[in-house]
Amino acid sequence: MVEFGLPYVADPAVSKHVSEFLHLHQEVAKEALGSDAEPAIPVGLLLNGGVFNSDLVTRRLVDIVENWKGAPISLLSNPHPDWSVALGAVAFAKARRGAQLKIGGGSARSYFLHLQEKTSLVKRFVYLRKEPMKDKRSV
Repeated sequence: MVEFGLPYVADPAVSKHVSEFLHLHQEVAKEALGSDAEPAIPVGLLLNGGVFNSDLVTRRLVDIVENWKGAPISLLSNPHPDWSVALGAVAFAKARRGAQLKIGGGSARSYFLHLQEKTSLVKRFVYLRKEPMKDKRSV
C-alpha cells in the first residue's frame, strides 16, 4: 500500500514536499486549472492541520507558493485548521447514517494488488476499484 499525503513528519522541509506534491500532480492540476502553463500552480490554498494556527507558518507557505506562481493566490478561510480532520470524521459518520450529504471519492485509477505469502502456493489478488460501487455489489 502507498501512503498519501505530505511526509513532513520525517523531514521538516515543507516547501520541498509541497513542490514534489505539485510536480507529481501536474496533469490533474492543469486539467483543474484549465491551463497548460508550466508548472501548474494552484490559485488558492486551503490549509489543514494545527501547524497552520501559526500566522507565521501560514504566511510563509503562501509566500512560497505565490513566488512559484509569480502572482498572488487566495488563502481560503479555515478558522480552525486543527479541527479539520475531526470535523471531516463527524461529517463522514453523519453521512453514513443518512443525516448528511455524502461526498463521493475514489482513486485516479484502479489497482490490482498481488498478496504474497511465503507459506502459500495460491496466488491472491485484491482489486481496488477506481470509483466506489454505488450498489454494494462485490466483484
